[in-house]
Amino acid sequence: VYEMNDSISNDSLYYSNKVVPVFSTDYADFSFVPNPVDSIVVDGDTIAPALRFSLSDRSTALGEKLLSLSADDMADNETFLRFFNGLYIVAEPVYSNGSLISFDLTSITTNLTIYYGNNDQDSLRYKYSTTSAAARINRFTHNFLSGDHLFKQQVINGDTALGKERFYVQGAGGVKGFIKISDMKSWRNMGVIAINEAKLVLSGAEEKPFNGAPPKLLLYEIREDGSNQFLPDHEIGEDYFGGTYIASSNSYEFRITQYVQSFIDDTTKNNYGLSLYVSKPWYYPNRFIFNGNDTTFKERRLKLNILYTNLSP
Repeated sequence: VYEMNDSISNDSLYYSNKVVPVFSTDYADFSFVPNPVDSIVVDGDTIAPALRFSLSDRSTALGEKLLSLSADDMADNETFLRFFNGLYIVAEPVYSNGSLISFDLTSITTNLTIYYGNNDQDSLRYKYSTTSAAARINRFTHNFLSGDHLFKQQVINGDTALGKERFYVQGAGGVKGFIKISDMKSWRNMGVIAINEAKLVLSGAEEKPFNGAPPKLLLYEIREDGSNQFLPDHEIGEDYFGGTYIASSNSYEFRITQYVQSFIDDTTKNNYGLSLYVSKPWYYPNRFIFNGNDTTFKERRLKLNILYTNLSP
């Protein structure tokens, strides 16, 4: 646990691989085994499971710094943050029996407590609480070295042709999928075409997703500069657009009717592909493996089902 040497703001956007500079002192170095279904007793009250640790066993510098601040230094939150940027809590790599766990930093029980004494009393305390207004970010790093052969060939070595067999998405700073539907403009050669429905079906490669499937995925259209934009179908509503995990078929579906129609109607439009993400990746670290479009997967392959009407006279 380190003191941050730079500030973060809750009105700014940060990439999940952002490196936050910190001061050199490590205030807490310990191991623990989380038990999220347990409870703990604090000051005689039984509360939900929480992680409590000391920041003064290795050095008292942080506590002394906070106690040295004057009333003017703590006049308001903005002033206080000029002197204290916050804490950086990092987990060491675990190579077996590890886990991912999230903490509710806006809970009323989440706080930094200073225990101190003065000439009159020796058992005083002061709590610094966090609220939804407090800036907080996650940083995720991956080396992907323990992934399967196809995954490493794609992600590390850049062999995108292997996506025909499998492709992947993962939250928590993991990976996104890239899908490009070929021959979109060829529909123009068939006459006056109206797309009634275009449904993209993405089937899982595993019989049972490892550690559960992400509850929802997001699909974006890629612009020329590589940035993402919502598909026109997304504007109709989530229930229509799709993206929610379908447990009965171990798959996801997206309606992209207007997206496909746009290539027929606009002769100048270029196809830069689609990008596929885990929704709320900071909260859902789950990964999912999809079958590619190889015909050996038969009905379980990646496919685009299209219903259309030819309006040509």
